[in-house]
Amino acid sequence: MAATTVSQTLPPLLVDRFRELVEAADDILFHVTEPVRQRLVDSLSGSDLARMVDAAGQLRIVEATDADFAPRTRRRPYTTKHTVYWSATSLPGD
Repeated sequence: MAATTVSQTLPPLLVDRFRELVEAADDILFHVTEPVRQRLVDSLSGSDLARMVDAAGQLRIVEATDADFAPRTRRRPYTTKHTVYWSATSLPGD
């Protein structure tokens, strides 16, 4: 058994450009979703929270043991393999 840590640092220029991309996407997303958020705030501002909670009822808890849990019957089985591509490099002095 071995624990492997792999890190790949990006060049500073690429990191800066990626940050600019994320900020631009965040700005666009804000402008697109803000009108929807504001409509929700307006439509829900008069809601009776106590009535909504009462109408929702109680949470129903279904108890089961861990032996009852069978994920392979409900979804595809987990993969049993993973391809790792790598190359070895010598350190100076090797």
